[in-house]
Amino acid sequence: MTEKPSSQNLLITPPGGNLESHHWLELAAEAERIAGGVIYLTPNSGLELRNVSQEPAKHIRRLHHSQVLASPLHAEARELAFALAQYDFAGRQVGVEGGDGLISALNLDLCVVLDGWTADILVAGQPAKTGIMVEEVAQEVLSTLHQAPQGTGTTPTLEASSQPIGWLPHEDNPGTVSLGARVADNAIPAAHAEMIGRMEVATSVTPWGGIVFHDLSEEDADVVVRFLAPRGYIFDAGSPLLK
Repeated sequence: MTEKPSSQNLLITPPGGNLESHHWLELAAEAERIAGGVIYLTPNSGLELRNVSQEPAKHIRRLHHSQVLASPLHAEARELAFALAQYDFAGRQVGVEGGDGLISALNLDLCVVLDGWTADILVAGQPAKTGIMVEEVAQEVLSTLHQAPQGTGTTPTLEASSQPIGWLPHEDNPGTVSLGARVADNAIPAAHAEMIGRMEVATSVTPWGGIVFHDLSEEDADVVVRFLAPRGYIFDAGSPLLK
């Protein structure tokens, strides 16, 4: 991740929303030091430090600033988003979707839709290239940039009932689940971010301002819910707090 300052706020957009444990620990420490001890979740898989009081640490400045979104429940989409983030897309917003329709619905400048070993590329929501081998996607996306007008994407909105919230079983790996959560007021205290980092669980921030904890055993998932739910983390898509 790299940072993108906006006035006194610092916006961090990890590629595909992917965050490892050490990222949470680094963000927690920096939020405590320069931003009043709070990290805010924002649309488009962003995290923001607000009212920054001084220059961020070098390791925060080196975090990768990306304009690549990904389907949070599709591991291959998240991996490809991470790989694509090394390229310069000239300010255009790119998405990688696993076929659930949620990312392509955002009408991004460019969207890669995975289908097994191949992929399609959409430009402003319309098909531009089809049947591309996955290993060729990066070059094909770069060669398609000239077709994509900037700024066609929309601010992500999605009914809570359709967001990845709650207990999300892995059909291909029984006994393993992911957990999706929203956070009260989209605000994560630094102490909570540190706790998430110490869980040593792979996470991603969703385009709709949620967090997904990936690849947990059912027992570990139950512990996470019991620990975070009393602290303002919402694991029920039907909660009135999300309306």
